[in-house]
Amino acid sequence: MGDAQFEIGMKFSDCKVFRAVVRKQFIKMNRDVVFVRSEAFKLKVVCADLDCPWEIYASKMQHEKTIQVKKYEGEHTCGIV
Repeated sequence: MGDAQFEIGMKFSDCKVFRAVVRKQFIKMNRDVVFVRSEAFKLKVVCADLDCPWEIYASKMQHEKTIQVKKYEGEHTCGIV
């Protein structure tokens, strides 16, 4: 995934791919990321700046092996790290 634009409903083949895409996007944007929930089938990622509302939550799809974005707040209010 070259330039991923996250959105609700977006699917990833597994948690490993999801983590890699999130990290890659944050490196490109010069921001820091924190994985606050990183379980086998549930992942929540927030911006490292506690005052920034950016977050993304993804979990396993029922009866599938894919991970789907369920919640996404895409606006950063923090500055570049």
